[in-house]
Amino acid sequence: RETEGERERERERQREGEGEFDELRRSMQPVNSRELSEALAMLRYDIHREVQTIVREQIRQFALAREETAELVSSLSQQLSDVLAANAELRAENERLRRIY
Repeated sequence: RETEGERERERERQREGEGEFDELRRSMQPVNSRELSEALAMLRYDIHREVQTIVREQIRQFALAREETAELVSSLSQQLSDVLAANAELRAENERLRRIY
């Protein structure tokens, strides 16, 4: 449970925060709609370029991952082929030994 002192400290912190925003509001200059439109257009352009950069990087990373996966699949395919060939040899050897014994 909060004590009266804790509640008072919380109210004081809130008042100090409001003071910071008041100072910020006073320091801001009014802008007209043309300046605002230009600023928004520049922001939109910057965001568009950043998104394009991110998408390009993702495509690059996907391509690298695809290449690595293809190499891994190729390697595993060769290993599986070798195992299957060895298995076939062992089956033939087992069958030959069954006939002898």
